[in-house]
Amino acid sequence: MTTDGLLTHLDSLDDGATGSVEFSTVRHTESVITIVKSVSVSDKWVDSSLPDGANTGGLFDSGTLFKTSIPSEDLKNPNLKMLRGLLIDDGHDVSCLTLGSEQACLEKPLVLICDAQGELHLFWVYDEKEEKCPKFEVLHIDQDANRLGEAFEHLDTKRVGVVGLGSVGSKLAVSLGRSGVRDFLLIDDDVFLPGNLCRNELDWHHIGQHKVDAVSEKLKRIAAGMNVSVRRIKLSGQEATAGVASALMQLSDCDLIIDATADPQTFNQLAGVASDFGTPLLWIEVFEGGIGGLVARYRPGKEPDPQSMRSTLNQITLELNGRPLRPATDDYALEGTNGNILIAGDADVGIITYHCARLAIDTLLEYEPSMFPYSMYLVGLAQGWCFSEPFDTRPIDVGAPSALKPVQLTDKDKSEIQDFISGIITKSIENSSST
Repeated sequence: MTTDGLLTHLDSLDDGATGSVEFSTVRHTESVITIVKSVSVSDKWVDSSLPDGANTGGLFDSGTLFKTSIPSEDLKNPNLKMLRGLLIDDGHDVSCLTLGSEQACLEKPLVLICDAQGELHLFWVYDEKEEKCPKFEVLHIDQDANRLGEAFEHLDTKRVGVVGLGSVGSKLAVSLGRSGVRDFLLIDDDVFLPGNLCRNELDWHHIGQHKVDAVSEKLKRIAAGMNVSVRRIKLSGQEATAGVASALMQLSDCDLIIDATADPQTFNQLAGVASDFGTPLLWIEVFEGGIGGLVARYRPGKEPDPQSMRSTLNQITLELNGRPLRPATDDYALEGTNGNILIAGDADVGIITYHCARLAIDTLLEYEPSMFPYSMYLVGLAQGWCFSEPFDTRPIDVGAPSALKPVQLTDKDKSEIQDFISGIITKSIENSSST
């Protein structure tokens, strides 16, 4: 695969130039895909248009570059002997294409040739005895094609903090990455296990990894310039107080915080950060049995504080059904009215998650007017609880925004607050231990 940057760089090289090439090569069942990662002639050139993740998950192969005056026709389907002859006639040293007495294979098995017309030809030299050198098909990547449109242009300037990288959080982070977000803070302490495969965005390749690291890798395969910070920590767990405090401070610097944990204690922590530092907060829950879900957002000065919004929601759901909503447990299961067990599937989780992704984009880009007339929605996927049928959507009016506006803090203020929070948590633990 070739890029505009590679073609421009090769065009700038002198005729007859020879150098080394680094490829990122992935071998699939029915094909081998290789991308030029860097070219070294006098100086090393690296293709910055490729995602960082394009250099992971495959094999690195070295090769040799020849910039030639050989006609394209002569390079259509040569064997190794013919290829050597063409390069020698063009004035090139082909010793790199000959196996030494102790070599099992070439140190640089790939040969990239730029012909007289500027077209590229890539050969794989792997068997000198049989004189074979299979030729790759060249596919050019059209990097000017923007399939997202102008509406998503400024997402690459936004930083998003995602807390919880389970079924919901993993899908949400990847969706936002595909939509144009290029800066993430991912927080989760969990490890990806085979039991997570049924709903998570990750796959078997990521088994045993921390979820934050696996999602970070996936994001870095989506686009160039992806910046991902990770924290392997559970905010509401038995963690070092300084670690929790610093993670919360990092979240306060994001343009949007997303709570994908469905954990009340974590929600309280993030709601406090959002209210105190004026950071928008979005939270999402998938209900038991996949009967529906909740998406909601808090924007300073536009909605009441998150805790007040939550109280309003609890009151309304009590009025609707006589009991508050129940976010799903780890297995997303619910016992139906006839005693059968209902379990949310990947599609159920995905529907609620992608509703949330649209709400996140609307929040990040600060659309006026917003695409969403309400800031909280109950979305039904099946009959049950307060939902009369699939696609029964209940917008929730959360009322007027809080009167108090968040205080704008300097970096020094934030540092002092972090130390203060750490001190309070430490004293609380010490007091608990002494009683």
